[in-house]
Amino acid sequence: MANDSEPGDPSQLPSADAGAPDAGSEPIVGPVSYNEVRETLWLAGGERGRMTLEWLEPVVSRWEATAITATEVGELLLLGSDPGGPWDVLTNGTYRVRDADAPQQGETELSWDPTWSLIAVSDVESGERLLLDGNARALAVWWGHSAGTFPRDTRMRLLLGHLHPWVSRVCKPLSPLWR
Repeated sequence: MANDSEPGDPSQLPSADAGAPDAGSEPIVGPVSYNEVRETLWLAGGERGRMTLEWLEPVVSRWEATAITATEVGELLLLGSDPGGPWDVLTNGTYRVRDADAPQQGETELSWDPTWSLIAVSDVESGERLLLDGNARALAVWWGHSAGTFPRDTRMRLLLGHLHPWVSRVCKPLSPLWR
């Protein structure tokens, strides 16, 4: 899998022709270790995601594998760009998967592999989930969902880290410093 956690060029992203997982496959859910998340990220090739994951290790209270539907993928936030960067432009400044402009039909293609995972962290106060790895896969799923080629109730594996509550309490007041 290509490194899709870097901002990259949105024109190189998968199209809405992404294949859906087999109807009978159900993601494995339950607690996971940091090492399992790190190994999954390593195998996916997410260079920037690996650096971010290492930085986040001490501020994540627990990791779990959970299932997410194609519809829910639209609510995820993309990581990896500054204002004016490719994800900002693609989503008109929201960084939300559902707001990404769809590519022209047939620009690129991706067949979903049921062994893949999306990796994200969640803010325990707001419930927002930020992708650490899987921007291109999440966009392909969403675009397929929007085009009707990817079933909205398809369940995929999401490795989710829950941030310690104090992270929100410290970082939110400081975030205007980076705007």
